[in-house]
Amino acid sequence: SYYRINIDGVPTLSVDNYEIRPQDSIYIFVEVTIDPLNSNNPLIVEDSIIFNTNGNEQKVYLAAWGQDAHYFEDVVLDCNTEWLDKEKPYVIYQRVLVAENCKFTIGPGVKIYCTNNTSYRYDPPIFNNILVAGSLEINGTESEPVIIQGSRLGAAFENLPGQWNGIRLLSTSRNNIINHLIIKNADIGIQVDSLANMGPYKLRLNNTQILNMSLAGLVGYTASISAVNTIIANCGLFTFIGELGGTYDFRHCTFATYNFTFSRLDPHFYATNRDYVDGNGQRFNNILNLDIRNSIIDGHNKEEIKIENLGSGAINPLISNTLIKTNQNSLAINDNILSQNPRFKNPRNNNYELDTLSPAKDKGVILNPPVPTDIKGNLRDLNPDMGAWERVD
Repeated sequence: SYYRINIDGVPTLSVDNYEIRPQDSIYIFVEVTIDPLNSNNPLIVEDSIIFNTNGNEQKVYLAAWGQDAHYFEDVVLDCNTEWLDKEKPYVIYQRVLVAENCKFTIGPGVKIYCTNNTSYRYDPPIFNNILVAGSLEINGTESEPVIIQGSRLGAAFENLPGQWNGIRLLSTSRNNIINHLIIKNADIGIQVDSLANMGPYKLRLNNTQILNMSLAGLVGYTASISAVNTIIANCGLFTFIGELGGTYDFRHCTFATYNFTFSRLDPHFYATNRDYVDGNGQRFNNILNLDIRNSIIDGHNKEEIKIENLGSGAINPLISNTLIKTNQNSLAINDNILSQNPRFKNPRNNNYELDTLSPAKDKGVILNPPVPTDIKGNLRDLNPDMGAWERVD
């Protein structure tokens, strides 16, 4: 048997004539070691513990799943590392780091499982599982997306936030491109630090789903981020934070979060031009450029967007053809739709497609440059829908 048992502190395979006194109990511990034999496919190991008590036979069924994987624990990846194996998953314990001037590429269909980084041995503590000082390129496809999630795969953990820590693009990072990624169940999905843009955007997100974050989905600190056909949903506090200014361009994106499993008081879409003060007390102003088009910002609060003037830098917001949950009449311009139910099909199950009666249907415009297909590759018509999904009747 793959299984081993321990009965009241004694490792054994069986025990006979064992007496249990009235109102007493025994402890039986079970452990299993699964040898996947270099197999790509998951396997199940089954057995049972047989009890014969006063002539009555009973069985306790045992089943355990296992799979061979690529394991990484607290390492600096080699320059130009590529993870391309679609069959065997990659498991990250603690963290991996992409060094400065190095590139990390993840191919279509790759699955990455991360553990919760609770180590305090770093000074200062670093809790992110994937740290990028160089460049990250994720090349998922519509039929074979890349999936990054926690390492607990039981049904109870399928949509449970806070199971791992997230991805952080450090200040030296540049030219990060993410296509067709599903990232879920972390604390913060993606954090983007300032500086080192080396191009129009430090991070470009395309056809990406950021789901079930305990704190926030996407966070930028004086960052430059472009997102197209991206869904950020079901986050404990924020779907998006643009702190200390920055440049943010969102086209055909869906930002939505509801109180299915948590409570929240503040708007989940937040941006500010707050000044930066360095360690010497010198103050730097930050300009906030925010461009949102053909998108949806919705949630259970009456107010779900907050653009706050907290610094001396300029704020340049342009929001058009977007459905927004808000009481701010100043946003009733540029063909925006205020405080109407977008009528998602099933947000409780992270289905943010539009139903037939959605007010966001056919209320977008053709953009420049155009976004001809939605997050699932469906062609948009001449009157595109708001958000990441195009309803196909």
